[in-house]
Amino acid sequence: MFCSVIRGRRMTHPGTSTTFTKDGQTNLEQVRLSVDEPVGSAISRSPGQPQKQTEGTEEKSCWPAVDELKATLKIHCPKELFFLIGIVIGVLLGKFLLPSCPSVTPLCLQDWVGYNRRCYFFSDDEGTWDTAQSNCSFHGASLAVIDTQKEKDFLLQHKGASDYWFGLRRIDEQPWKWTNGSDFNNWFPIGANGPCAYLNDEAASSTWCDTERNWICSRPDHIS
Repeated sequence: MFCSVIRGRRMTHPGTSTTFTKDGQTNLEQVRLSVDEPVGSAISRSPGQPQKQTEGTEEKSCWPAVDELKATLKIHCPKELFFLIGIVIGVLLGKFLLPSCPSVTPLCLQDWVGYNRRCYFFSDDEGTWDTAQSNCSFHGASLAVIDTQKEKDFLLQHKGASDYWFGLRRIDEQPWKWTNGSDFNNWFPIGANGPCAYLNDEAASSTWCDTERNWICSRPDHIS
């Protein structure tokens, strides 16, 4: 046949070279590759590895699914990873930090006003200082003890124009004492020379304890 005529000669196929052996047997693998392979492309493969084709600088795998997965991970994973990390951080912050935050709004009974973990009641009725204290005690409270200037300003703002008893009293010209038994340190002035204190429009004053006035009760917000 044809191979016997050109025995021992070399024939070149366009774009590649094919060598015939001395006995006329052609390297069929090289022929097949040279015929099927487009000109300008190179094929490299190792035993047991998938075939990869290189054209220019772009490398394509014979496993399209793998290429697609790589592209997906490369494009989408960074954003999704940061998103998931943000969710985890938010959950941890909510779990460990929020329980330690103080209550902003006190839990008070109806008609009581909450401020700074305490509940206050501004009466509509009038009575003597002793009557007012008894009424507050009935509700688990006492005439208001004022600890800070902000608390004093809060009471003046909410009481309106009427005069209101609060929890200061002195007996026989002795030092002022709060209804909880603690001494008053004179951190705000008290007008007049009466034995029982009240709040007027702008400040604190005093008068006889049997005078009838409105009153302000206070209690911690956690007592039911």
